[in-house]
Amino acid sequence: MYTKRILRYATLAILLVAGILAGRITRHGKPVTVRVPISQEMIDDALARKFPKEKVYLKIIRVTYSNPKATLLPESNRVRISLDTGAEIGVKGFSKTYQGSAAITAAVGYRPETHTFQLRDARVERLDLLKISQNHLAILSEGLNLVAEEWATEITVYQLTDRDTTQRLAKLVLRKIEIKEDKVIATLGL
Repeated sequence: MYTKRILRYATLAILLVAGILAGRITRHGKPVTVRVPISQEMIDDALARKFPKEKVYLKIIRVTYSNPKATLLPESNRVRISLDTGAEIGVKGFSKTYQGSAAITAAVGYRPETHTFQLRDARVERLDLLKISQNHLAILSEGLNLVAEEWATEITVYQLTDRDTTQRLAKLVLRKIEIKEDKVIATLGL
């Protein structure tokens, strides 16, 4: 009889805790959602912390990418990153320098294991260097395509915090990421 009473109280306690958690998770019967606005300025700040970058191709081509500037592209849900580009081709003392620009586009993705929003799926949209041969430009463009994805995953544009229970619970599931006008809007929830 005593064990039945303990079992009954334990079951009641479990149901009570489950009810409290369900109330927290659904907030009055509605699923918990958190909208995270990520502005273009936040992306620009994240890019500024990671650039300039330098890459050497084939041991004789040194390329520097600097001054990144983000532009949000709502129609494709992507971010365009414009960069100043400088290339030095040759060996020390026998090299030529070229200046130009590049544009990379990337999507914004969510990494649940780190609770961060990062750039992903980066690709070269264009690479322009003044007075450079098409052969060299093709090599540089191919090289930039290879490193663009690596660079993108290094750039954290936003990190969720443990400020409140709602945001902690919403970290579990990303519902969608979309670009609207001047912000990336990430919707998380259960």
